[in-house]
Amino acid sequence: MNSKFIKIGGVILLVVVALASWWFLYYTKTPTYSLGIVKTAIEQHDTETFKKHVDLDTFIDSAIDDFIASDDKVKEMQNNPLAAGLIQMLKPTLIDISKKRIYTIVEKGNDNVDASQASNAGVNSVASSLPAMNNKSFVGIGKTTKNGKTSTVEIN
Repeated sequence: MNSKFIKIGGVILLVVVALASWWFLYYTKTPTYSLGIVKTAIEQHDTETFKKHVDLDTFIDSAIDDFIASDDKVKEMQNNPLAAGLIQMLKPTLIDISKKRIYTIVEKGNDNVDASQASNAGVNSVASSLPAMNNKSFVGIGKTTKNGKTSTVEIN
């Protein structure tokens, strides 16, 4: 009878160790886990955790490139060397303005950015005059790829 309890205890211990190993050695390194942390950081207005888990520079840079590729009017502008150069010149400022707005949303829950926070009011007005993205909406998470310690998650 005693050996029966030892076997059952051993199986339970083995299951607990297997689940703990899976959690700490695999699951905590997946994009799903990181997205959960990011979601919690946004809900709790924890900017530092958000900054730790989200590479906004790369994200916004890719978003601008995707927007340019998907919008016919902006794509036509890319054929003009002057316009293409202007877009590339404005890109770092657009990234900076976008980062400040995103951090404000995470920290305060809204996107009211003071004029003093915008590095250049003229560029801010140019950014706001770009073709509206009102026909775009979040559908879900797409393909996920992992490269070393960095994961790329497509947002549809």
